Amino acid sequence: MSEANFDFDVIVIGAGYGGFDAAKHAAEHGLKVAIVESREMGGTCVNRGCVPSKALLAASGRVRELADAEHLKGFGIHSGPVRFERQKIADHANNLVAAIRTNLTKTLERVGVTILRGKGRLEGGQRVGLRESSGVDRVFTCKDVILATGSDPFVPPGIEIDGRTVFY
Repeated sequence: MSEANFDFDVIVIGAGYGGFDAAKHAAEHGLKVAIVESREMGGTCVNRGCVPSKALLAASGRVRELADAEHLKGFGIHSGPVRFERQKIADHANNLVAAIRTNLTKTLERVGVTILRGKGRLEGGQRVGLRESSGVDRVFTCKDVILATGSDPFVPPGIEIDGRTVFY
C-alpha cells in the first residue's frame, strides 16, 4: 500500500495523556492523525485518578488547616467550627475533570486530529479496527500505529466503592 492510499499517517489508540501528547505532537508536525478512545478523553489520570483525587485531597487539606484552631490562634486568627459540604467538594472535582476533558478534546481538534470514538484494535499491518458504541465496525489504514492504552486503577478485594467515602 502506498503512503498516498492511507487514511491517516498515524493512528493513536488511547487518549490518555500519553496518547494525547503523541497525537498532538504528530499533528503539529504535519502528519494526518486520528486518535481512538472508547471512554472519556484524558484516560485514567484525568477521569478517575490524578486529577479528581488531587482535587479532593486539596479540599481536605484546607479543611484540616482551618480546623487547627491552636495553630491559627498563634497567628491571631480565631475560627468557629469548620463545616464542609461533601457534595460541593465532589462537584468541584467533577467540574475540574469535565473542564480538562473538554480542553484536551478542543486542543486535539484545533491541531487537526480526527477523534474516533469506540474501541480500537489492531487488524494486521497498518490497519486499525474500530467498534463504535452503536456496534458499527470500521477499519482504517495508516502508516504507523501508536498504542497508548494506559491502565485501570486497582481496587483491592474487600474495598467497597460506595461513591461516598471511596470513589472510583
